[in-house]
This record gives sequence, C-alpha cells and structure tokens, in this order.
Amino acid sequence: RAAHLALPSPGACVDYSPSLSSPHIAVGCQDGTLIVFDCSAVPGCAAHTAGGGGGSAEAPVEVFRCQQRVSPLTVVRFSPDGTKVAVGSEDKVVDIYRADASYNRLGVCKFHREAVAHVDWSLDSKILRSNDEKEELLHWSVAVIEKGSIKKLAGGTKTADEQWASHRCSLTWAYQGLPTYMATPLHVLAVDRAHNGAYAAVGDVYGQA
Repeated sequence: RAAHLALPSPGACVDYSPSLSSPHIAVGCQDGTLIVFDCSAVPGCAAHTAGGGGGSAEAPVEVFRCQQRVSPLTVVRFSPDGTKVAVGSEDKVVDIYRADASYNRLGVCKFHREAVAHVDWSLDSKILRSNDEKEELLHWSVAVIEKGSIKKLAGGTKTADEQWASHRCSLTWAYQGLPTYMATPLHVLAVDRAHNGAYAAVGDVYGQA
C-alpha cells in the first residue's frame, strides 16, 4: 500500500536522497515551501530493507520544513554523496542546504536572470550546474561554502570535461544537437541521458517525447 504525504500546497518537484543512513525525500511546493520526509520506516525503502524491516506500511515522517521562497520551487536535487540538497525556484536562485538533521541553509546561488529550470551535481559533489528559462547555464563551486558565499565558476571549456552524476540540464555540451529537433531549448521541459551516453530522452511543452 502506498504511503501518502500531506503537503501545504501542490507539490512541484521531488527527489530522493542516495544516503542509506538518511533515506529522505525532499518535496518542493508551489507556495515555496520545502519539506523533507524520513522514509526509513516505509517498507520497500532501501534502508528499511537493509535493516530487515517488514510489516504494514508506515507513512514517512516529516523531519524538516521551511519557506525561504514565496514563488514555486522548480527543482530539488540531492548531491551524489548525500550531504547537500540544491533547491531551485522561480525566484531565480538556487538554495543549497546541508542534508543532515539540521538542514541548515549553506548558501544561495544568485546570478540567474529567470526561473531556474534544472540542476545537475558533479559526480564528486563539488560542482553544481543550473540552467534557467532564459537559456543560461551557470556553474557553481559548492565544495566549500563560507558565510553563505557560493562562487560562480567560469563555464565553457573549463567545465566541459567535468564528470556529472546526472544530465538533466538541457543547455550542456552533451545536448548540442537539441536545436536540430527543437525550435528553441525553451520548449524542452525535461531531458536525461543514459549512463553510457548513447541515448537521450527529451520531453517538450507539447507533450512529445
């Protein structure tokens, strides 16, 4: 039986932590609220299975809630090492939180000119990239964040060879051929690439894939 989550407003984005020690689901809502649930007691969860749990389904437990933004949250992504979570919004920023019991906000990526659409973490969790609805791709150094300051990196060839844990940003070197099939990258709602790099899946604003 599925477990149901109570949200203050409709959910807009969601992600699941890769950490077995902290099996959390983060949900971004349309009113700007971020909510994190602990799913370790839910049968079927990797951490629950590893612990030998069983029995009837239990609802996820809310462990964190905040509303740093008033506009809808657009994307939530945990880092590959499970220590951070990036939250993009229509407020044109990406908030970075520490993914532990506190979920303290570490810093803010502030230089986008339109709503943030997608984010990707580097494989080593040290770099974040984000693209917005203005067709702009930015890169950020998140390995060390001091006093809320997140350094914007120069893009281009300096990050072209970076190894990425995902490929959900639509304006990257991996998707240079997209303009051949799309009138504009703005038509792309979602994109991802196979681990071997051989295939890519694209969904557009017209419901086509």
